[in-house]
Amino acid sequence: LGYIEQRAAAAADYQTLLAQNIATPLALPDTTVTLTAGQQARKASGISAAGKTAPWLITPSFLGGGGGISSTAVDMTSVLTALLNPASTAAPLLQAIPMTEQAYFTISPTHDQGLGWDEWPQADGSTLYSKNGITPGFSTFIAFNPVQRRGAVINVATHDATSGETSA
Repeated sequence: LGYIEQRAAAAADYQTLLAQNIATPLALPDTTVTLTAGQQARKASGISAAGKTAPWLITPSFLGGGGGISSTAVDMTSVLTALLNPASTAAPLLQAIPMTEQAYFTISPTHDQGLGWDEWPQADGSTLYSKNGITPGFSTFIAFNPVQRRGAVINVATHDATSGETSA
């Protein structure tokens, strides 16, 4: 999908596409495909279920966002702020956010799927949106409810990719 997005946008590479359309408009200095030397020096080490350092996932560039984007808790909190306050977000992201929140598939009576978001209808008629990301040694989770104006970002440096279990 990352390759298709890059080609459709006529971007030189996925890093350029990410920077131009998301990282720069949302002021996310540490959200990137290719880490700088400074970012490399600050990157966390993931821990496997066996308690050993997990190797960093090296994603082929043509996969784009499929495990290939690195970020920080600070940057993810900025994303969460934009999702909870889309009116404060500059165009074209202002127009894109509602499109990502639209349900496209029904998984079950209490679970829909949007463009990347799992969508969970709430008793008050609002929707809780969530997304996880898992690579060897790491797990990330973001959830938000724009009507209730609540959200959370959780980053964990321990993940057993074979069992799906995450521990803190």
